[in-house]
Amino acid sequence: KLIYMSSSYAITPVNWYGFTKRAGEFTASHVAGSLIVRSQFKERPYPYQIAPTDAYARALYADEVAKQLVQLVEAEAHGNAGIWGKRRSLYDFARESRPDVRPCLRRDLPHVIPADASPEASPHGP
Repeated sequence: KLIYMSSSYAITPVNWYGFTKRAGEFTASHVAGSLIVRSQFKERPYPYQIAPTDAYARALYADEVAKQLVQLVEAEAHGNAGIWGKRRSLYDFARESRPDVRPCLRRDLPHVIPADASPEASPHGP
């Protein structure tokens, strides 16, 4: 069984990461019985020293996603699925596991990220 881990960045790509996730979804969708899972996750604790207050997501930590992914596999899920947390700023998400994280703005990051990576923020939906 092919399980392809994708991202909400694939919904409306704004950077190379999103474009490659979108291409991966397209490829995986042509494999019979495949499961494409969109999610947003980071390692615990949050791996960076800064996090933007003006970027929103429905992120989870990898251990949380892994538990839900096991449930999907055990249920023999196929097609498309989403594993999401609650919508919040990346800064608020990061503080959950790294209280010393410093706030920043998206413009302070070395790469482009969307203002809102929540699946419902996309005109194309989750």
